[in-house]
Amino acid sequence: METLFKRVIPKILLNRHSALGLIGSVTTKNYKPFKFIGSPKSQAKIFESNEADELILLNIDTQVTFEELISVTESVSREIFMPLSVGGGIKTYDQAARIFELGVEKVIIENMIIDKPNHVKKIANRFGSQSIIGSCTYWGNPMSNIPADLDMKGTIHFTKLKERILIIEDLGAGEIMINDALRDGLCAGSNIMALKMALKNTSLPIIDSCGFGSVEHFIESFRQGSSAVAVGTYFAFIDQSFLQLKGQMANEGIRIRE
Repeated sequence: METLFKRVIPKILLNRHSALGLIGSVTTKNYKPFKFIGSPKSQAKIFESNEADELILLNIDTQVTFEELISVTESVSREIFMPLSVGGGIKTYDQAARIFELGVEKVIIENMIIDKPNHVKKIANRFGSQSIIGSCTYWGNPMSNIPADLDMKGTIHFTKLKERILIIEDLGAGEIMINDALRDGLCAGSNIMALKMALKNTSLPIIDSCGFGSVEHFIESFRQGSSAVAVGTYFAFIDQSFLQLKGQMANEGIRIRE
């Protein structure tokens, strides 16, 4: 689905610091924690001050409990006024409902798509399709196997991506986020082949995620047809702010939603 305004969504990934025990934001490489970068609340406030339009808060630590996710989400949501999407460890309809009670606009679901598809339909029926981002983490090399640790977490092979996208659409999600674990954190560009395949097989808006490292990567994804890109490492390690990126996109004739 082509949209008039494109969206750049900062992505804060949550993980527990092994030494401090605190749940903080991290950058990742191949979906493995790479560097601890601080407080989710502080990062969220920085993104809002730089005029980001929305924010993703995503728990990647299987040892972080749902109650802890609730606590972090509540802490972040009290500090910002922009729309917030939350995911990672939301396993049931009731858990999704609790997230919405905090004022969160969208839930990001992944394993629930396969484990409890009826719960996904119930969320869509109760809160609307626009409240669901169906996430799909895949291994982007069709010629190699998924690493065992990612396979255990539900990462699918590139060859299964089309099938998963069709399932997500059928269950009533409002948009789809595709995440190439192979490119995650490498800043070498997103998986354009996967993006083209996704766009060909669904009418839902596609959020392109993982691999963004230069302005050219954003331009390529948007011109291929993505509705949004979700980025974490780009804002953590590259000397770029959201405002700078928005200005660079405008120079290329790409309007970012404000």
